[in-house]
Amino acid sequence: MPFGTPTLAGDLLLALVYEKPEAAVLKAMDLELKAIRWTRETPGGWSSARPYLWSESVLVGGQRGTLAAYSRAGTEEWLDTVGKVIRGIGFASDVLYVGTLSGAVYAYRPAKHHP
Repeated sequence: MPFGTPTLAGDLLLALVYEKPEAAVLKAMDLELKAIRWTRETPGGWSSARPYLWSESVLVGGQRGTLAAYSRAGTEEWLDTVGKVIRGIGFASDVLYVGTLSGAVYAYRPAKHHP
């Protein structure tokens, strides 16, 4: 069962899907919905309203405050914790705005990690 609104990213459809009760999983599927390209989970499940696209990254927020960025190929780019259940993510150039269910909104500038 899908959670939130799916997001198109080139030749991918990104969706948060309940595979387990109360724990949404991020899935990247082909546009024909015939193959799952990759899947990502986090403890407690994802909680953001949808997957977000920012600077070529796929962003998702979690029930335990996890904020994660993945490449479109599914590789983890960075991972951090804001400490509250994340519901919404907005952005402007190099700043992310992270909204939580507690009502707090954080302006966040992630340090991108390069190999």
